[in-house]
Amino acid sequence: MEDTNHTMESEKGNRLNSVLTYVSALLSVIALIVAFSGKSDSDKLQSIDEQQAALIEKLSKTDSKIEELKKRVDSQVNSIVDQVEKNLNKLSQTIAETSAQVAAHTESLQQMHKPHKAPSAAATTATPANGEVSNGSTPAAGAEGIHTIQAGDTFGKLSQRYGVSINAIQSANPNIDPRRLKIGQQVKIPAR
Repeated sequence: MEDTNHTMESEKGNRLNSVLTYVSALLSVIALIVAFSGKSDSDKLQSIDEQQAALIEKLSKTDSKIEELKKRVDSQVNSIVDQVEKNLNKLSQTIAETSAQVAAHTESLQQMHKPHKAPSAAATTATPANGEVSNGSTPAAGAEGIHTIQAGDTFGKLSQRYGVSINAIQSANPNIDPRRLKIGQQVKIPAR
């Protein structure tokens, strides 16, 4: 803004110097013409005074126009600066809102991907179908049980643990793919 004012003042000074140079040259030419004409000195002076007054009036009008243009430019610059400030404030607010949303989404994603605790050891014991909990690794003789899958469990390991064949476990669980066991999944352990 200060550079614009300095530039406008510099241009104003340059224009004024140019105008004064032209006025001086014009007055010199007029003086020569008057000197060579046969008019009286008073007529010559009056003519020069009239011309000088006309030039001063034109300079005054030019100065007024320059001032008016300067005010218009200042007003436009101020308007543009105000608009830019408003837009920057809106942009700042939008960035803050977006940042808050991203933080909230990041937090919810982190909550979703937190590692789950492995089931306790009590969940790995087989529960007979009659509701009695067995004390260890095998269901009571003649009773069917339920086993909750833990990491590393396979039908082969369950077969060894409970003393039941792999085919018997597969037959008791026809809807379960032994290659796609999931932690926490319940598998029927058939009676021995």
